[in-house]
Amino acid sequence: MEIIAEENKLPGELAETKSMEKENVELDGSEAALRILIESLRPHFIFNSLNQLRYFVRQEPDTAYKMVYDLANFLRDRMDMLMGADFIPLREERKRLESYLSLEQLGCGRLCTRFDWEEGSGEYWGQAGGLVSAAEELIKAYVRPGAETQTLRVCGQRQQLEYQVSLCLTELGKERMLMFHASPRD
Repeated sequence: MEIIAEENKLPGELAETKSMEKENVELDGSEAALRILIESLRPHFIFNSLNQLRYFVRQEPDTAYKMVYDLANFLRDRMDMLMGADFIPLREERKRLESYLSLEQLGCGRLCTRFDWEEGSGEYWGQAGGLVSAAEELIKAYVRPGAETQTLRVCGQRQQLEYQVSLCLTELGKERMLMFHASPRD
C-alpha cells in the first residue's frame, strides 16, 4: 500500500520522502555511534573517580595528584581508541594500564596488582587500548564489591618474534586469564 502511495506522489514529494528516510538512517547510525562513544568513555567510572578525587584533594593531596595523572592517562587511552589509533609502543600501553589499575585500586579497594614484566618491551607495538580493555573485562566480570582482596598479575615476556602479556586474576581458587600479543614494529 505504501508503494502505491509513493507512486502517486509528485517527484519533489518522493525525493523529500527518500531524503527524510536517509536522514533517519543516518541519525540512527549517529545515535549508535554516540552510544558507543559514551560507553567506551565509561562515564560511571569517570564520575566515581572524580568523586574520589574530591575526597583525596582534602585528605591526601599526594594521592590526589597521582590520581589526576592516572585519570588523564585513562582518558588519553580512551580518546586514542576512539580516534582510531591502531598501535602504540608496548611500554606506553603498560603506563596506561598501570594508571587504569591504580584508579581501580582506589575505587574498589579490593584489588592488588603485580607486574612480572621482562625488560625490552619497548621495541614491541600493541593494539592501542588492548591491555586496558582486557583488564577492564576481567575486573568487571570477576571483582565483586565486598569480596576478598584479589590479585591481578600482569606477566610480560618475549615469545620468539612477539611479546606476550597475560593478565591473570585469581578468584576463589580459580584463575581467569586473558592474553595480549605485541609484535615488533615493521
